[in-house]
Amino acid sequence: MSDEQGRDITVSRVLDASPERVWRAMTVPQALSHWWGPRGCTATVQTMDLRPGGAWIYRMNVYGLTSFHNHSVFTEVVEHERIVYTNGSGKEGHGASDFESALLLQAEGGGSQTNVTFRIVFATPFFRDQFARKYSAVDGGRQTLERLAGYLAETAATEA
Repeated sequence: MSDEQGRDITVSRVLDASPERVWRAMTVPQALSHWWGPRGCTATVQTMDLRPGGAWIYRMNVYGLTSFHNHSVFTEVVEHERIVYTNGSGKEGHGASDFESALLLQAEGGGSQTNVTFRIVFATPFFRDQFARKYSAVDGGRQTLERLAGYLAETAATEA
């Protein structure tokens, strides 16, 4: 994910949970279905083979009105630190990858908090701008991290 200038969308948030808890929320399909995506969206994970070369296939349901098929391939997985993957629609005639994404975790507050950064890198600034406008990607990324924070708060007592 080098040479990203003008081609990326990046959002970050500090969460009141350890990197281990955040990692579980990001890598357990049942947990992901509770928070992945902006408000009004739900995710149904079909496959999540969390290793370089492994597939992550899910359907993003938007307000119960429409859904988008996503086919990602993990390119880098470092437990409790980062997940990097390419993302494509998986539709016939589309390229294997529409963009590259990274979920980056950094411990803060003596390990009781985690700074989560969600970064998407596109082939060109033009494609970044199109995606940002069409999907309200910056606000959507912030809402996704907000939903993750809510999920971690809701599950804190049961995971303690």
